[in-house]
Formats: sequence, C-alpha cells, structure tokens
Amino acid sequence: MIPPQVIRLQCPQNTTFVIELGFEDDELFPRFPLVLARAKIEGRTIALNMKQFKCYRAELKFGPTKQLAFELDDGCINLVPIMTHELGHAFGLNHLDLAGAHSLMDSRFSRDALAPTERDIAAPIAALERSISGAAPGVLNFVAREGVRPPDDWESTQAQ
Repeated sequence: MIPPQVIRLQCPQNTTFVIELGFEDDELFPRFPLVLARAKIEGRTIALNMKQFKCYRAELKFGPTKQLAFELDDGCINLVPIMTHELGHAFGLNHLDLAGAHSLMDSRFSRDALAPTERDIAAPIAALERSISGAAPGVLNFVAREGVRPPDDWESTQAQ
C-alpha cells in the first residue's frame, strides 16, 4: 500500500515516478540551505519540502510581466517551475548557474526565469536522445549542495 504522502505516477512504458512529500526529514530538507525540492539526477523520485513550504499548487496563469508566478496570490508556491526543474534532473540535467543568464535549471530560481529558456529546451532534447536508466523509484541519495532554492528575495518577503 502506498502511504498518503507519496504519489506514484506510471507511464505506459513502465517508468514509475515517485513524488515524496517531506514533512519532517531534517536530513533531506535541513534548515540551511533552504530548498524547495530535490530529485536524484537521472532518477525517478522527486521530494517536495513540505517542512518549510506548507502549500504548493500548480498554476499556469502568467503574471503581469508575462512570466510564470513563483508565489501565487494565496501564498502557495507554484509547482509548475519546480516540477519542470526537477524533471530536468530526472532526465540527467545538472544545474546550469551561468553568470548573467538565468535559467530554469539554475540552483536558485530567478523570478525572471520560471519558464524554460531556449537553453533549457535544448538540454532535455539532447538528454532524450540517449538512454536514461536512472535510480530506482524511491531512491533519494543527495549531497548537501543539491536542491533548488527559492528566489533571492523570497525569504525577505516572508518576514513582512
């Protein structure tokens, strides 16, 4: 039986993804660095930080700047950029973090790069041209530097 905090997704080609909701795991989601989610690079498990981020919701509506919103009107975090980023890791993509050029695959979200850029689109196309085996569903082995972080200004807006 699947526990209520785990969602199993399976495609017809027998690839199973596990979405794990992390509520109390200090090792998976330590206080610092604050991360929204984690995924094994070339893996099939994505963990969402429910310990420090209590509300996630998917919304495709674009904000006034024609960019996806990171934080929604009700204070929930938008799952669309997070899941897109973490699925990139599942397909074998690493963080890009190039100076002066924001990307959805950066280790920290930027409010002006919440939708895939041309560079973000080219990388998974190249990854899909090769065989990806990945870690088994439910396998989450991380190092401290991994995990996507909220935008730089997010923590300061939460203090208000």
